[in-house]
Amino acid sequence: MPTLGLAGDLACLQRVYRSTPSCWRPMLSSRSQKSTVIGVTFQRIQTRFPLRRPKVYIPYEALSRYAIW
Repeated sequence: MPTLGLAGDLACLQRVYRSTPSCWRPMLSSRSQKSTVIGVTFQRIQTRFPLRRPKVYIPYEALSRYAIW
């Protein structure tokens, strides 16, 4: 599933991208039967299931087509 973005939203998308692992790891730890997901295990999970980098799919030139007046 792509990370959709509008022109001007890239900074916000990058902030979410950077903060996702810090939310993802505690969530995985709460779901684990062994109670915590240690760093090595989390690195393995990130390698196997990498997060997609955010990309702006709607440039400034095309924003007027999506504007609601």
